[in-house]
Amino acid sequence: MDEELEYLETYKKQYMMRLKLLVLFFLIGSNAFAQKLWVYSVTGSAEKKDDSSWVSLQRSDILSLNDAIRTDRTSSLTILDRSNNKLYSFQSETPMSVKDVISSQQKNPSLAKEFISYLWKSVNGKTQEGAKRAGVVYRDRDNANLIASSLTKYKVDIKLLDSESGNEIGNVVKIGQRALFKVRNYANIPLFVNVIDMDAAGNMAECIPVPDESYMPLLMVPANSEVILNNFPVEFSHPAGVDTLIPLAWHEPYDVKVVIENIENISGNQIMIVE
Repeated sequence: MDEELEYLETYKKQYMMRLKLLVLFFLIGSNAFAQKLWVYSVTGSAEKKDDSSWVSLQRSDILSLNDAIRTDRTSSLTILDRSNNKLYSFQSETPMSVKDVISSQQKNPSLAKEFISYLWKSVNGKTQEGAKRAGVVYRDRDNANLIASSLTKYKVDIKLLDSESGNEIGNVVKIGQRALFKVRNYANIPLFVNVIDMDAAGNMAECIPVPDESYMPLLMVPANSEVILNNFPVEFSHPAGVDTLIPLAWHEPYDVKVVIENIENISGNQIMIVE
């Protein structure tokens, strides 16, 4: 009888040890395959609930699915999801969990793995000087051609704000005046935006240069939202005259230079640049 009890006790210990190992392996596996989420960029102000207080979010902060987040009315937050090769753009003064933000943007397209990998390296400070530049890691000439010929696919509005006062400028600006773009996205999905400036002679240039593909998510405007692009002030310069500001918006990143090369339908907001 004693031998039988000793055998059962030994078996019980071995069983419990195996169970503990299984739980440990499960936890390690769950962590390994957990969704990896980073704050890629903050335009304006964004916060996360930390216990009973709200703390400001910064680029490269790590987020969990249960985190509650919020932004100011004209601010936005871009989240990098390396596990699914996606970006999520968020704006709401009402707190939402990260899980709900992702759930509401399930239709966001998966982006090129190389592009997401490059963004991850950028947000973690691992890119090096001389790394591949805009349109090299993420360039799709056919996609840019499509944008150029379909500028009205997505409705966006742009307004100019004085960079100092924050007041709307209207359609008359002075040479040397600095301004910010306020962009309204009417689509039900986040959009990558930019603005082309065309002068009276037909010469075109991007108002917000993108020297590196890591800048692209900074120009992502959440669905049905209005954002002030305060990271990208513009300054008006000579010559004086009438210019046309052409808004660009697409559901994937693009190379503005390729778009400019292939623009067919010109439409935008005219502004008068004066001395």
